[in-house]
Amino acid sequence: MGEGKKQKIRNGMFLLAAVLLLLVAVWLLTGWNPGRQNRKTLTVGVFSDSYWGVQNGYSYQILEDAINRFEEQNQGVQVEYVSGVTKEDYMEWLSEQILQGTAPDIFFLPQENVCEFAEAGALKDLTGMLQKSPDFDSTRYYTSALQAGMYNGEFYALPYECAPRLMFVNKTILEQEGIAMPDKD
Repeated sequence: MGEGKKQKIRNGMFLLAAVLLLLVAVWLLTGWNPGRQNRKTLTVGVFSDSYWGVQNGYSYQILEDAINRFEEQNQGVQVEYVSGVTKEDYMEWLSEQILQGTAPDIFFLPQENVCEFAEAGALKDLTGMLQKSPDFDSTRYYTSALQAGMYNGEFYALPYECAPRLMFVNKTILEQEGIAMPDKD
């Protein structure tokens, strides 16, 4: 499979995850009812640069696409994202927003902070909703990325973006040295 096709598949997975996360958040956090005529606003908190500290002209495109798709499917709901906060300042900003009761409805959370925020009660347990959702398919995620959003066996976050670590093996050298091929896991 070519690198371009792999990138398209990854982008599709990220878009699906973002749309699913938006759907769950609207249902949970806004009490949204499609029969209501008044417009509701759902906020998404993001930081302004990439996780890896490199420029990426496509960084907001997946989010923009997910927002547009979600708003088309959910008339009466407007999605806005709060940005402009740098990655270095984001966790302090987010913590302040949570303490003040003004946190975004959905927010990006680095893996290393999931347990801390779940333990503090700042995150909602999504397990039951994900189990009931016909649209949620855990096999569409890398196992380790999905597990990064778990705390005490429950889902509190879904992955938006991940950078898989890969191991490449020179089979010829392994065979020459009499070393068994590693398992595929």
